[in-house]
Amino acid sequence: MIEVNVDNQLAFYSTNVYLGSARKAFNVLIDTGSDILVIQDPSCTACQKTFDSSTSTTFVDSTTKDSISYLDGSYVHGYKVHDTLSLTSTGSVEATNFNFLLGYSQKGFTDMDGLIGLSRTYQTHYDMFWKQLHVQGQIPSSTFAFYMADSVSDQSTLQIGGYDTSNLKSTSEITYLPLLGSSMFYVVSVDAWQVGSTAGGAFKPSGYTMSYISPAILDTGTTLMLVPTEFYHPIMSRIVEGTPAIKARGGYYIDYCDNSVLYPSLYLLMGGTWMEVPASSYMFNFY
Repeated sequence: MIEVNVDNQLAFYSTNVYLGSARKAFNVLIDTGSDILVIQDPSCTACQKTFDSSTSTTFVDSTTKDSISYLDGSYVHGYKVHDTLSLTSTGSVEATNFNFLLGYSQKGFTDMDGLIGLSRTYQTHYDMFWKQLHVQGQIPSSTFAFYMADSVSDQSTLQIGGYDTSNLKSTSEITYLPLLGSSMFYVVSVDAWQVGSTAGGAFKPSGYTMSYISPAILDTGTTLMLVPTEFYHPIMSRIVEGTPAIKARGGYYIDYCDNSVLYPSLYLLMGGTWMEVPASSYMFNFY
């Protein structure tokens, strides 16, 4: 197993990868909702950081054009190419002849060097990085895990080839969530939700139970928690009841002070376990 540091960028999580024979570093968004490594070519004048393929002796060019688009409206147009991709600056853990999208034009990649996809299955003709590391004998298994810290002061990590239990109070606290279907996404079922605790302050497993299977995608590349339209207003009305929150444009609610202690936790029933989302996790501090 290898463990690499992950940067908490508040709106997304990123890590360093090293590309080409010279192992140039790129800080890329980690996205379990896509399956392609995207890096930008120097011909992309609006890009933050680019990869000069002439500096790599292991680069394999192609004339195969391709593109990818994302739910937020961002996209990349480029070419499918091959090179060596490493998780370390020394090249101790690397995938050789790895194919990725080298972009010449893009929209929405202004705050990152690129993006690495870690989705569940192949949906395209590109290699999955974590699977290629296993196939090439670089890691003992195709397992990967995250430790995502609540703040930038606590170091988040990505483990590939296993998982680290040191951040768990006990291994018995791991809850198994079965994945639904054969989608490329990590899809689980949310069976019920509840806002806050019951009378007397003690939480009891009650709340709104779904009358149908409600799939949810576990996606490290998505910043906000998305809920069905029919549940948004009931959930928000319970969350902001009795608080100073003010409804703003776009359905957002704003509190002009750090009053997270005034807001209740949101509970989601998943895999037979009530998962708590405290106010400190669903509120975003702009300052």
